[in-house]
Amino acid sequence: MGENSSNCKGDCKPIDLIVIWLVIISILGVGIFIGLRVWFKKNYERKLFSNPRDLTNLMRFVNNSKENGLSRGQAKKELLEAGWSSDRISYAIKKAFKKEDVVKKGTPRKKAKIGRKINKSKNTR
Repeated sequence: MGENSSNCKGDCKPIDLIVIWLVIISILGVGIFIGLRVWFKKNYERKLFSNPRDLTNLMRFVNNSKENGLSRGQAKKELLEAGWSSDRISYAIKKAFKKEDVVKKGTPRKKAKIGRKINKSKNTR
């Protein structure tokens, strides 16, 4: 029972060392994953759209087509026929709908603040 990894090389396994290496490898893997995600977020849009106006125009088209009753699929089809790449179209659609969700979530708070200012100004007169 007095065996350890230094006096019984044949049948004792240094489990602690394996666990330490697994933890180090896991931490490195997570670090690399996070680093790639940050890089991707910063650089992917610039890679797809060298001219920022292209993204703005695509997002406007997506928003206008939605307001006019076109589905995402129909809008994508029209953009593909106009010569846009599917990567650019998909990115613009995702970004347009993401901005729309943010605006919808923020709108009630902004309206409430404006309403309070109006009510205060009416009460002071």
